[in-house]
Amino acid sequence: MRLRLAHMIAPVMTGIIFLWMTVSVYAGQFSVRPNGGYVNYGDDFYIDVLIDSEGDDISLARAVILFDPSLVKVKEVSVNNGIFQSFQEDKQIVDNTNGVLQIEGFSQSGAGRLYKTAGEPDVLARIRFETVYPDVLKLEWKYSGQNMPNDTVMMADASPPRNVLTSKPSDTTFTIQAPQSASPGGGNHPATGEVDPVLIKVAVVIGVASMATGAVYIWSHWLQNDAGGRRKTVVVLGEQDND
Repeated sequence: MRLRLAHMIAPVMTGIIFLWMTVSVYAGQFSVRPNGGYVNYGDDFYIDVLIDSEGDDISLARAVILFDPSLVKVKEVSVNNGIFQSFQEDKQIVDNTNGVLQIEGFSQSGAGRLYKTAGEPDVLARIRFETVYPDVLKLEWKYSGQNMPNDTVMMADASPPRNVLTSKPSDTTFTIQAPQSASPGGGNHPATGEVDPVLIKVAVVIGVASMATGAVYIWSHWLQNDAGGRRKTVVVLGEQDND
């Protein structure tokens, strides 16, 4: 009896494990290309937002990225119109005040071709950033796992639709480098606490000249006093008169 029960349980457990591994491994993914790096302050730079449905038919994909608006501004967004039926204008958000970027593509179930990745991930959109200040920039995905407004999701065509984006996409970090001879907002040298070598040389010359002038003054004053001392009245003591 125990052996027969074990034979019944084993296939069920195997199926559960296989299903769990399938869901874990084959889940939709968003990513960014390039995945971090260095950019120069004063230059624009581009990133591609990539989508991979991992075999599912997708009716809606929404990518929401948070950024620091004091470091960069979104200058241009180019969406890939070939992978979804529509990118509704009111669903696209570029908020350079609060640092929010949203891209949403949609295909109506049963009314057209749904999106499905064939091979390599596809470019959902290309973003052009303008650098504002040199620092470390983090591009962070807004993700809760739920199909909420202004939240990153990838909805598969099902009844009911299900979010196949089962984990938060990886955040990306860029380092915005500033040229040593320039600083943002006016081109002046940043305050670093270092003294300009030219100013040091000028200070040394002024100091040496001041010391030399002082020495000459003291020397001349001493000579005058010494000469004056030698010109004091001299009393001549003559022989006493014996009368």
